[in-house]
Parts: sequence; C-alpha cells; structure tokens
Amino acid sequence: MGFMYILRRKMYLKQVASDRSAKDETYAEVFRTIFLMVTPIIFATCIYNATAIVDQNIFTYAMSWRGVEAMEISRQYALFGYRFKPIVNIPVALSSATSTALIPAVATAMASNDRQDATDKINECMRLSTFIAIPAFIGLAVLSYPVIRILYPTGDVAGAALILTFGAISVIFYSLSTVTNGVLQGLGHPSIPVRNAAISLAINAVVAFVTVAFTGMGVMGVLLSTVVYSLSVMILNAAALRKILGYTHDMKKLFIQPLRAALVMGLVVGVLFWGPYKLFPQIFDRYIMSAALTAVCVLIGVLVYAVIYTKSTGMTDEEMRRLPMGTRLLVILRKLHLR
Repeated sequence: MGFMYILRRKMYLKQVASDRSAKDETYAEVFRTIFLMVTPIIFATCIYNATAIVDQNIFTYAMSWRGVEAMEISRQYALFGYRFKPIVNIPVALSSATSTALIPAVATAMASNDRQDATDKINECMRLSTFIAIPAFIGLAVLSYPVIRILYPTGDVAGAALILTFGAISVIFYSLSTVTNGVLQGLGHPSIPVRNAAISLAINAVVAFVTVAFTGMGVMGVLLSTVVYSLSVMILNAAALRKILGYTHDMKKLFIQPLRAALVMGLVVGVLFWGPYKLFPQIFDRYIMSAALTAVCVLIGVLVYAVIYTKSTGMTDEEMRRLPMGTRLLVILRKLHLR
C-alpha cells in the first residue's frame, strides 16, 4: 500500500486540489465507515477459515472416541488438511479473484438504481467463476493421482488422490459461495454472508461428527462435511440474492455449457494420460515422465475446453477477451486455426 501511494502520490494530490466538496469528513467518521464495512467481511473470512479448525477438532475427538490411535488419526487428517485443501484452494482463489473484480461494477449499478445492469454484472461474475471452477473440478478429478504425486511425492499418494477425486466438486461450490459473498457485500448487505457462513459451519460440524463418529467413514466423513458446508453457503447466498434482487441463475449458461465442454475435456485428458500410463508403466511411472505427461495433458485440456466452450456457446471475440487470459488464448486459437 505504501508503494502504491508513493507511485500515485502526484495523482492523489491533484485529486485533492480539484476536490470542491463542501463537507470534510472527520477521521472518526472515516474510521467508523471502514470499521462497519470491513468487520462483517473479516468475520465471514474468519468463519470460512474456522471450518478447518472445527473439522480437525471434531475428527480428532470422534476418531479417539472410536478407539483409533493418535498416529492413524494424524495420518488420515494430513491427507485432507495438508494435501487436499491447499490444492482445492488454488482454483478457488483464481476463480474468485477473477470474478470479484467485477463487484465494484455491481455496487456502482446499485448506487445508480439500475437493477438490470446490476443483474447483468452478477451474471458475468457467476459465468466467469464457473468458467474456471467447473473444468478445474473435472481436471482435478481425472488427474488427481498425478497431481498429488507431483506436489506430494511421498506418503499415501493413492489415499490423497482418492480424497481429491471425490472432493474436487467443492471447487465449484466454494467458488460460487465466495463470489456471492462479494456480490452481497457489493449490494450493501455485508452481514448476510456472515450469517450464512455461521449457519453452514453449524451444519458442517454436525455432519462431520455424525459421519466420523457413527459411520466409520474416517477422513471421508470430514470431506463430506466440507462439501456440504460449501454447498450450504452457496445455496443460502443464492436465496439471499433472489430475495434482495430477484436474481435467479441461468442454469444453461452457468452450469450446463461449461460442464459439457469440461466433460469432453476430461475424457480427452483422461485418455491422453491414463492410456500411455497403463500401456507403458515402466516409463511413465517415473516422476519426471509422469510430471511431463501431466503438464502436456493440462495444456491440451485447456485448448480443448476453450475451443468447445467458445464454439458451443457462440462466444464472440470481445466476450472471449473478457475471460481470464482470454486475449492470449484467442491469439493461440487463431494461430492453430481453431478460431
């Protein structure tokens, strides 16, 4: 922040000099406004991060209650907390950062009392989110084993890969819940995401305890509770948006179109990776060869998804440029005569 201030100081001073507003706000008023706006956002983020602490404590207690040894409890939770969660957070962060950049536009539209423009901006936020999240979900599910092996080559690779395969769908729910959090804050309702996150955390705690303590699912019970938590936040936020703005999802554009393209991408990537891996295990079971094959499959998957999605949706060049790295992707597709 200090660097950006130094970089733009001259511009700020010019804006101050040209300011003709009659009223000067006191520091107390400014800090009060910041406090009232930021505090709910911090609480919502706090509750999101608290799920990891709640899950770990419930899992440890429930497994101990079942008579499982501490070493086994730590081993199982490590697969979830220290391998699955960091990987899932990467596409969620990318999806959320890309789409929430449009949230100020939502706030501006509401300030102008243009509800239709606000709805259009929300649609764009949502589409950007699922454009990234859905292929990430399919890609992680299909390539869970090589991804885990590249990032965490030691330990129970197969166990962590199984968790990633079944838990990858939470990428979609987390991405949409994070975006809708921001949209609700942009609409001037920062307390609603806090309430929804708190309700979902309570549901998460109940599901985690029941599945771990009484069903013998072990760490898969915590995984299920995490998916339920992200789904619950997404549903509650969507209900709040419908109530405040009358906003409803366009299921075809939001889910069906990207899912259709992602499924084809997943099929292609699955054949490209698992075909050579099964036919020539002595070659592609090596770490370097497996990593190289995975990287090639990911690049091909990106191109396949982009081509199918843009062709099936009739996306224009201008719409494509608004996507993450859309301009660069457009250039590549044109060079390959795919556009």
